[in-house]
Amino acid sequence: MEHYSTELRREFSQIENVPGEELKEVQDILLNLGVDESLSKQVALQISKDKNLSADFMRKLKIKIEKPAKNRSAKSASTIALSYLVGLFPCPPIIFSNSKTGF
Repeated sequence: MEHYSTELRREFSQIENVPGEELKEVQDILLNLGVDESLSKQVALQISKDKNLSADFMRKLKIKIEKPAKNRSAKSASTIALSYLVGLFPCPPIIFSNSKTGF
């Protein structure tokens, strides 16, 4: 989630600080997708009018990252915690045995 947030902030910063470069990047992406030059200019201009749309476009097609699910971190942490707990079940008999050899 942190990587996503960092990249999105960076993209918004570029939209604010270097709008001409961002417009050119959008147009280049469209050209690479096969849109003809005159249409790509029009579409790039239209996209650049909305900062959120522009950032979303660049996120998806330039930096190619998807917005992570809201509960992804909690689900991942739960899975890891459960794995550790399940992995500890075989340990108590070994830890508390009276054997001096260990196994």
